[in-house]
Amino acid sequence: MGYEGRWMVGVGGEFSVGGGMIEIYVLTEEQGMGIEVFDREVDCIGWLHSERER
Repeated sequence: MGYEGRWMVGVGGEFSVGGGMIEIYVLTEEQGMGIEVFDREVDCIGWLHSERER
């Protein structure tokens, strides 16, 4: 089972990339994760807050 690229993540198995942000909705978690990148370095990793992100 692979991950599918989407404009906005919402269910397990989806990811999106844009604007220095990678969002991944991991299959084993109830909420998504966000990875903020700057150039070639990871700047911040954290849980997405669905109320604020949408």
